[in-house]
Amino acid sequence: MDDEYPTVLLDTNVIISGFIRGRSPGRILDAWVAGKIQLATSGSIQSEIREVLSREYIRSKYSISPALVESFWLH
Repeated sequence: MDDEYPTVLLDTNVIISGFIRGRSPGRILDAWVAGKIQLATSGSIQSEIREVLSREYIRSKYSISPALVESFWLH
């Protein structure tokens, strides 16, 4: 990881909230996408996020496609 930017470890709920609702958690994710912070994560956190965002009622309510879920990690 690059020491030039702070590394942030986010709880799954914060990432999900930022992804679907924006607000403060969304601004944190925006900073990550913009390269202003490093996001520390693990395989289990990524799996949990994919699982939650793949739930049919979540996908329907927030218009989330499977491609969008996968592209989230490719910022």
